[in-house]
Amino acid sequence: MEILAALTAVIALGIAVFSAVDAERGHPRRATTTLIIGLAIGATALCVLAPAGIRVGIVAGTLVMLAIQLAPAASPYRVRG
Repeated sequence: MEILAALTAVIALGIAVFSAVDAERGHPRRATTTLIIGLAIGATALCVLAPAGIRVGIVAGTLVMLAIQLAPAASPYRVRG
């Protein structure tokens, strides 16, 4: 079970990273969706592995990563036009 959860987390977070390539190529909506889904699945898989006290930190860290990517005005995830 733990190996499956770890593998799921790595794959999901890897997919979230590749969403940046999509954003740079001019597909901000698809990239944003991919980023959110990848981070959500990755965080969920990490929460399965983590002790109870650390789960809040994983969720908070995921929300911070999401805000850092989506908030800046120059973010490639922003839809222009």
